[in-house]
Amino acid sequence: MLIAHALNVLNGVENSNACDFDLSEFTFHIAFDLLAYIGNISSDHTKTLELIEDYRSFTALWDVNHKHYNDKIKRNYALNALATNYKTSVKEIKKKIKSLRSFFAKEHQKVVRV
Repeated sequence: MLIAHALNVLNGVENSNACDFDLSEFTFHIAFDLLAYIGNISSDHTKTLELIEDYRSFTALWDVNHKHYNDKIKRNYALNALATNYKTSVKEIKKKIKSLRSFFAKEHQKVVRV
């Protein structure tokens, strides 16, 4: 619920439960599919997948073409919403996202080279 509210605020949609997001250029879905393909997903993997999905919903955090991408206040609001939802700090959320992006880039390069 907190995530949905934060998304509504970031996108200027008030008192609405439905938001439409353009996720066509989002690349984390590849990592999500890769982890889901493995099958036996542990609790940590499940939390990571949930974080990826929640991060994915905050387009202002990853889409450079989003109108709020350069707005630090709105980006911090989104990061705070993620941190609150996962009961951790913004610093830890940023660290986890950086780790996931690095892992993805490394694995993607392996695939591209083949």
